[in-house]
Amino acid sequence: GEKEGLLKISGGKSSNHSKVGIGKIKITVVHDLNKLDFEKEDAQVIVYGHSHISKISKEKDKLLINPGECCGWITGQSSVVLLDLSNLSVQTVVL
Repeated sequence: GEKEGLLKISGGKSSNHSKVGIGKIKITVVHDLNKLDFEKEDAQVIVYGHSHISKISKEKDKLLINPGECCGWITGQSSVVLLDLSNLSVQTVVL
């Protein structure tokens, strides 16, 4: 139902990832990091999910952020990540 609903509200557009620019920072959002062509990706920040496990790492010149699971339905752990765009520092907040 979730995929059908998302396709409906997007007008039938299906995409593996979305990109946004905030100031000079390029951010890519993708559900499953393994579905992204990492070598061709030009974003400084990649936000991903899929595993529901919070993880912050750096790979080459990219900051990788998995905020975990904000609702906590599956893991029982609610968390989000705050990103400071001025210096690309991150803070995980467990709710």
